[in-house]
Amino acid sequence: MLPIKLPIPHYLLLLIPIIILLAIAYHHVKLKDVAELTRIRVDGKWGYSDARGNIIIPMQFDDACPFSEGLARVTRDQKSGYINSTGNIVIDLKYDEVLGFLGGLAPVKIGGKWGYINKSDLLVIPPQFDEAWGFSEGIACVKVEDKYGYIAKSGQYILSPQYGSARSFSDGIAYIEIDGQIKYIDKKGRQIIPQ
Repeated sequence: MLPIKLPIPHYLLLLIPIIILLAIAYHHVKLKDVAELTRIRVDGKWGYSDARGNIIIPMQFDDACPFSEGLARVTRDQKSGYINSTGNIVIDLKYDEVLGFLGGLAPVKIGGKWGYINKSDLLVIPPQFDEAWGFSEGIACVKVEDKYGYIAKSGQYILSPQYGSARSFSDGIAYIEIDGQIKYIDKKGRQIIPQ
């Protein structure tokens, strides 16, 4: 005897897009909540409040920065790390300095040099730079001695340190200074004229 196939009721088919929409709305609300946390300072200590002024994360940090990719960089007793939107420390306050997460990685300073960690606190690019900026378009600006260059997330140089000054890439273009002249380059280091 052949099994009988029953048609899927139409109301069950309607539930799928409703569940997807609810998941998207929930995710959006969570991201919006983090974005709406504002850092505040009271009696020399930093914490975070919501849009209504309610204290969400009490004043306990010597320095605090806005949230980036769901985490905020904070400092206490001259050591820096990261908290989540509930105020839990998710990356220990053990670094000399830190910058915000961009593209899943964040610059951290250890023993006078900058490297990069991921959100699991794994050191993915060892400390070797005198300055390091966040990733933009998959590329980060770094400084070695007195020259700036660009690295990929692997830590390999895309453009070796050769510029007197440099900024992050935006729309495939970066501002650099070489031999006292301001120029704009693409990701291959070719000079371009921005439109």
